Amino acid sequence: MTSSEQSDWLYCELVRVGRLHFRDPYCLGQAELTRKTEWHPNAEKALRESVAAFGLHLEPSYLRARCLFLDATRETVAEQGSLCVQEVAELLAFTMMTPSRPTSVSAGFMYDLRRDVSYSHRPPSDTDSFGYPVFHIDELAHQPKLMMDVVLAADPALSGEVGSRLRRSAHWYRQGIEAKDISGRLLNLWIAAECLCKVGDDDVLTARFLAGLGMARGKYYQQLQPSHRMAYDAAKAILDPWRTKLAALFEAGRTLRNSIAHEGARELEVRASLGEGDLVTLVTALELLVPRLQNLALAALARRLISQEQMWDNYGVLYADIRQGAPPTADAIGTIIFRLSEE
Repeated sequence: MTSSEQSDWLYCELVRVGRLHFRDPYCLGQAELTRKTEWHPNAEKALRESVAAFGLHLEPSYLRARCLFLDATRETVAEQGSLCVQEVAELLAFTMMTPSRPTSVSAGFMYDLRRDVSYSHRPPSDTDSFGYPVFHIDELAHQPKLMMDVVLAADPALSGEVGSRLRRSAHWYRQGIEAKDISGRLLNLWIAAECLCKVGDDDVLTARFLAGLGMARGKYYQQLQPSHRMAYDAAKAILDPWRTKLAALFEAGRTLRNSIAHEGARELEVRASLGEGDLVTLVTALELLVPRLQNLALAALARRLISQEQMWDNYGVLYADIRQGAPPTADAIGTIIFRLSEE
């Protein structure tokens, strides 16, 4: 079957619980937890193949967490099932006295109940080990090694606030692109971007996010060189709809970021609060934004601008430095809008 065809499914994933003892089976949320062998030989075979592929051994320290999904696609079940099991593993720590924190371990299977077909969970191949897309950007990596040495120097005064924020941004960017769930990617990527955009505590960052993506408006548009503003005006029909769309998504993203960071919003709640397509577009935009903000910070340091306020007060000059004579809107249209249009 194709991933878009619907069926009824049994999803199973192992949860490591150590020496936890309980009534078997034990129900929590929409999951059933048990150590009993699977009811169907094909399902048991699929589980054991998955366990072997992950280099594990079936033993009493693992529970089988099972969830039932009706009228769902294989792709949806793979995603939602994993999220449900992760939540169950977290909740187990609150419902039972256990010396070790339960964790999901990915090994398991999906069983198509209508077609009697099993699919083993498999570890990612070496080529899939990078959990994020790699892009070719038309901007040149023009900062010399000396500039990176300044950023990483033991004396923080050499790179000031901008260098410190750049190092923090790099840390959170890595956390974001390696996060398995979309709420983790959103929160960490937002923090990575916020590190390089925030000047005052009450700043609204949407205008700087757009400027970082090469779609400046307002005062950052006014800072651009006259020839750059002319190029923007010529591309207005393409840029304006995306400026409007992304501005709305960044405003929604700010609310989501606060819900996750301050109210502990769960992955499923994050998905429910914003349409799936818009959520993917928002996270992809952040993935594209952060490296460009980091490049802006490096351009600022090359000009000995070491405070956030100085960097953004000189955005137009720094944007010209980054473009180095390349068409001003080529990256925004040829890379960013093209990539976002594919989502």
